[in-house]
Amino acid sequence: MIGWLATTALAGQDLTELELLAGARTAPGAALEQPSEWEPEPIEPMGVAALLARHRHFGAPGWYGLDATVWGVAPEADATLFALGPRAGLAWSTDTLRGEVAGRFDGQHYPFVTGTTNGRGELLLRGTWTHDAVEAGLQVEGVDREYVERTWSFRTIEPGATLTVGRGLRATAGVSVQGNQGSQLVGTDTALVEGTQLRLTAGLQGSTAHLAAWARYRLVDAWGGGAQAASRPVFTPVGDYSDDVDALSAGGFLQHRAELGASVDRDGWVISASALGRLRDARVPDLASYRRTGHGQVSVLRELGETWSARLTVGCSGAELASGAGYLDAYGWLGIGWSRERGTDRE
Repeated sequence: MIGWLATTALAGQDLTELELLAGARTAPGAALEQPSEWEPEPIEPMGVAALLARHRHFGAPGWYGLDATVWGVAPEADATLFALGPRAGLAWSTDTLRGEVAGRFDGQHYPFVTGTTNGRGELLLRGTWTHDAVEAGLQVEGVDREYVERTWSFRTIEPGATLTVGRGLRATAGVSVQGNQGSQLVGTDTALVEGTQLRLTAGLQGSTAHLAAWARYRLVDAWGGGAQAASRPVFTPVGDYSDDVDALSAGGFLQHRAELGASVDRDGWVISASALGRLRDARVPDLASYRRTGHGQVSVLRELGETWSARLTVGCSGAELASGAGYLDAYGWLGIGWSRERGTDRE
């Protein structure tokens, strides 16, 4: 699957992917990225369908692309979502140094829910130095997300450094300092509230010809900021963790997040599984803050010739707010995918 970041090692290629998903989930409104009130309304099981399209053109020294997504929900249409996202990047390298700048914009429109339409811009500057089995990197990442409902908008800036050691089995450690600014409603006016976070990351990843596995831990120590006006979804519609849920300091908290994942690729089959747990201890009571979060997902993909594939995904997410409210979202869907690569022998 195409990610939003890319590499110029594929210079001269054009990649296109389409995937049609159909299935059901028990709490679709909790995952379709629209902030909700402190006490989530009861959510009924619903059928879901989605069309995902991605395109990338890789040149030298840069790349560009476009993502488009439509999520439909029935019988209630409140969580229906349209998303469109251009992205682009440039990279340059020598024998030991590599630099990269990449940016993306993601626009989301909920046609049946007022105030949740939003645009999210992200810019990444990154440089790495490599020598034998050691890689050291510096990067700066900025995010600006603006909602029609101004009290949900925020922006962040995060400089950081990473160190990776190893070849077959690679160990990574990272540290970053994030500054955030969120909009907050004070009386009838909107005020800006600032916060800061220290983020420490450690991870392991390894791979063989047919197996890949990884583990990651992140500690976030946040201070400053103010009470959030709404809880943000922890997971994206396809089950990925949404870092935007940690964007604001929310009066201060200490958070632990651990993730595990593995995939097997053999004879046209790709089986992948992942699990995540997150625990947050808020220093200032914030009813809209997620206190405990858990997630697990299994996906089985079967290649059907050169361009077609079928994928079955099942998963379950659960979250509890500091207020005591929460949800359990079990989901499953079957996807049919089509992909094309130009500029290589595969068409």
